[in-house]
Amino acid sequence: MTQAVLGGSTRRFDLYDFFSVLVPGAGFIGGLIPFLPETVSFNGLLTVVVVVVGGLVSGRALHALAISIEDFFGEDSHRDIFIQEVRNANNIPDSLVNDFLDECSNSTSLKLSSETTNILQRQDIKGSYTFARSAVHIDGRGRSRTFQAVYAFYRSTWLVGLILGIIYVIYPIAKYQNITQNIAGYSSIIGSVSVNYSVLALLMVVLSLGLFRVFRKAERQYRRYFVEYLISDFLAIQRLQGLDPQPNQAAPMRGGSSSGGQSDSPD
Repeated sequence: MTQAVLGGSTRRFDLYDFFSVLVPGAGFIGGLIPFLPETVSFNGLLTVVVVVVGGLVSGRALHALAISIEDFFGEDSHRDIFIQEVRNANNIPDSLVNDFLDECSNSTSLKLSSETTNILQRQDIKGSYTFARSAVHIDGRGRSRTFQAVYAFYRSTWLVGLILGIIYVIYPIAKYQNITQNIAGYSSIIGSVSVNYSVLALLMVVLSLGLFRVFRKAERQYRRYFVEYLISDFLAIQRLQGLDPQPNQAAPMRGGSSSGGQSDSPD
């Protein structure tokens, strides 16, 4: 039964990969298309394949780069927020955090207690985080999985907006200085279009900064939602398992549905 549960909850491509990797990556590839030679002809199927494959590859790179940028600037990760909430609940009821700690203590060898949340060691709390993530992932249900995918999507998307914005700002400058033709050696699609490049640069600056502001704010909100629902999902799953030894198979009978496979990515 364990193998069946693990097999059912582990997929090669899932909701997390779609939102946090493929969509931002495909958007990035699409944003670069205007810089291709104007002589390029687009075949429907071939174009889709190139965008999907290129989106997956570039999406992985963007995903890793966004995480590195946030680490460099000291941005709180979801682990940091989790530890903060366990030690001093701000957005979650204390009783819920206490139930979570007690459940983890009963199910693992972690030394956690709802009576000593203020002196819990960071490593012990990280252990409870890993245990909760594993439990939710193996079960295959939980609202937190959706929030994880959404906030990762926002994180990669604001980076895509910034990178494309920089490219589209540099291009008019290079075009004005006649640098593009010398470097590329061909006439691009965007270069063959009659456009006011000063207006284009200004528009891209406004658009990029707007995307950055909106998506960064949304990312932070959904990161907190993920942590809050992770704790709630874990408790709900642990208690449901006492009534239902095979939750993945019985879920539809209760009117629920599996949320779809989603990566247990540490990011």
